[in-house]
Amino acid sequence: MKKIFLTFFIFIIFLSLISEEEIGLLPVEGVLPMNNRDYTPTLIKLFNNAQKTIHAVIYQAGYYPDYSEGEPTELQNSLIDAAKRGVKVVLLVDQSSWNPSLSIKNEEYAKYMREFGVEVYFDMPDITTHAKFVVIDSSITVVGSTNWSFYALAKNNECAVALKSKEISLKYENFFEKIYIFRSDTLTITP
Repeated sequence: MKKIFLTFFIFIIFLSLISEEEIGLLPVEGVLPMNNRDYTPTLIKLFNNAQKTIHAVIYQAGYYPDYSEGEPTELQNSLIDAAKRGVKVVLLVDQSSWNPSLSIKNEEYAKYMREFGVEVYFDMPDITTHAKFVVIDSSITVVGSTNWSFYALAKNNECAVALKSKEISLKYENFFEKIYIFRSDTLTITP
């Protein structure tokens, strides 16, 4: 028991000696958890308040033309509404050389969203872009596990956070740009 206590005590002292700068923590003005069914309504509120830009990288985005209601449709409509208000909405989705059905679903989503002024592009097919993040007005970043598919939005256990931080948003905008450089308007794989 003494060894456990001593090890724990040394660990606590070690943690207290490490400053935020040494481990690269960035400042955050606010954090908002967006777990499970909180994700869609919270993200819609953020989209509704967007003024200039919404940039997103999403592994899977589902288009469900037979369902006029539900989480995916609500999310799509809020992005379309933002684009109609003059917000530049740019999405990057995965195209997969090893999972053609995912690529086809993302292509259906892209075709639909483009009809309403939302820019949707595909990543490079030989790199799986499994990331899921959104940057709104270069000041709020949402990052987590949630895809924009029915199961992710309505059924799965998922977690995400919204972070108000210009520094964090800048890091994710830079990450977005690195993927965006190699974007494609069309699928470059043959399903």
